[in-house]
Amino acid sequence: MIQLVIVKTKSKFLLIFLKILSSYLNSRKAIHLVFTLVLGFFLIFLKGSLFQSHFEVKSLTELQADSNDDGRVDGVDYVVWLKNFNKRTLGGKADGDFNLDEVVDSSDYGVWLSEYGKSLEGSTSERVLGTSTTTSFWEKVEKSISGFFSQIKKKILPEPNVISYPDAREYVGKKKTVEGEIKEILNNKRAVYLGFKKPHTGTFVVRILEENWKNFPDIPDKIYKEGQKIHVTGEIKWYQGDPVIYVQDPSQIVVLSE
Repeated sequence: MIQLVIVKTKSKFLLIFLKILSSYLNSRKAIHLVFTLVLGFFLIFLKGSLFQSHFEVKSLTELQADSNDDGRVDGVDYVVWLKNFNKRTLGGKADGDFNLDEVVDSSDYGVWLSEYGKSLEGSTSERVLGTSTTTSFWEKVEKSISGFFSQIKKKILPEPNVISYPDAREYVGKKKTVEGEIKEILNNKRAVYLGFKKPHTGTFVVRILEENWKNFPDIPDKIYKEGQKIHVTGEIKWYQGDPVIYVQDPSQIVVLSE
């Protein structure tokens, strides 16, 4: 049994980290993850001043820390570095060896940190000197840890079957049950919209096309009411930049409360 002594801290990221691992600490994999993270964070904060004063980022034509060649440096690349930390490799940046010295170590983290948030589409010139930076070293650390925990949470914790409507855009392409309270009902003769915000634009919406109204006992805008809390199930897609579920059958909508 592993016991963690939690020292009072203002770091919300440490608390998130402990919560994520709280149900996962009985496996050997978790033990390995804990020690790897402790070592990694020790090196990060111990070497912070070196990273802050010695890295320079200029207008980018190539990203050294883009492990999956998707044109940006983000938490995914950090997870690759963490997975191979303290290992020898000939895989180059695909294995987290961003400085190509055949060893994945804290120096590679420095490369990743200096490029974090950068993309080939919108790179900027920035020189890091002492503590006078556009984005300070500690702001980058905070962003990197936040992105890392987001990736770890997705990998370790099972995806929920029921999600809140503001989170719907994170699950586009997947079948989910979305929960929310109807704030707006709109019928434009082509479709009935059940919105969870008024106006419904800019967030998740339920769309019932006119061709599917025949599957309902009445026109949908006469069945559902504003103020009802509902569950709607289906594949989440995009509609005019917003996440949407297209409802074809009334069984997809469950009214939880009036």
